[in-house]
Amino acid sequence: MELLIRLPELATLDVRVERRIARVTIDNSPINLMDATLLGELDQLAGWLATQGDGVRVVIFQSGVPDFFLAHLDLGLIQAIVDDPEPDVALESFQGLVARYRALDQVTIAKVAGRVGGGGSEFLLNLDLRFAVRGRAVFNQFETGLGILPAGSGSQHLPRLLGRGRAFQPTPVAAGGREAGRGRARAVAAARTGVGARSQPRRLRRAAISGADGRVSRAWGSDRVR
Repeated sequence: MELLIRLPELATLDVRVERRIARVTIDNSPINLMDATLLGELDQLAGWLATQGDGVRVVIFQSGVPDFFLAHLDLGLIQAIVDDPEPDVALESFQGLVARYRALDQVTIAKVAGRVGGGGSEFLLNLDLRFAVRGRAVFNQFETGLGILPAGSGSQHLPRLLGRGRAFQPTPVAAGGREAGRGRARAVAAARTGVGARSQPRRLRRAAISGADGRVSRAWGSDRVR
């Protein structure tokens, strides 16, 4: 099926479509920092996906940078928000970005084999499914440890996924900004499923094909609330 609109070449995202499945590789070395370029291209990608109809039914995000899936927002951008005379407007731009992915008609899936932190975590939490490779995926929502509000929806979605009690345990991801992973991704429920490195491609393929065929299995489900 021919895509309705071609996506221009992007600097930090490599997008390839086959059998109605778009595979998006994030490559903003060295740590996939969410800087102005990456944020702008994620916004551009969201707009493009919204025009594709049945041409794209599933979107799989993965990283092209070893040991990192998606890092925090550029601290320079955060400082700019603090200095902005209308900070609410600046915050709403990031909130709007992650909300656009949450509202997409496509099934959105993340293949996590590295670190996810801060704004990267908030982006991840707005996708439908997260597959974390055991021993490699590490999650954090570090803002609270620095006295910063996770304003990109992390504080709303983490308690829902984790359960309120677990989110505020003595070693919390949400309230204390500590890391979870290295075998505990499933335990903290930041990932829908924790899988071994060998089995991940098979399970990811099953979920993607189900979505592309228009029948996301109840066994996989979706964490997204429409």
